[in-house]
Amino acid sequence: MKKTSIIFFTQKIRRIVKIDVGEMREKALQNLEKLAQEAHIHAMDQAKDEKERRDWARIAGYIYQTLNSIASEYDVEKIKQRLEELRRFVESRAGERAKQT
Repeated sequence: MKKTSIIFFTQKIRRIVKIDVGEMREKALQNLEKLAQEAHIHAMDQAKDEKERRDWARIAGYIYQTLNSIASEYDVEKIKQRLEELRRFVESRAGERAKQT
């Protein structure tokens, strides 16, 4: 995966975590949906090699799992924890990809 794409992607996740508590859940859901769509576009991009597309597909899947978790969760700390787990997952995918190249 291109390092710049992952850096911008993780920065977007960090911005979601910083949203005010009162509006956090709803905005987090909206922003995560946008990120999932973005990851899906990367996963379907035939210009990328198969391994990179597979990584993006895994990221999209993890985002959708996070979305489902947040949709049913009302505890702000648990939401922040799930978003942090997502950020670490995305960074780990980038790290694995960098080791392969």
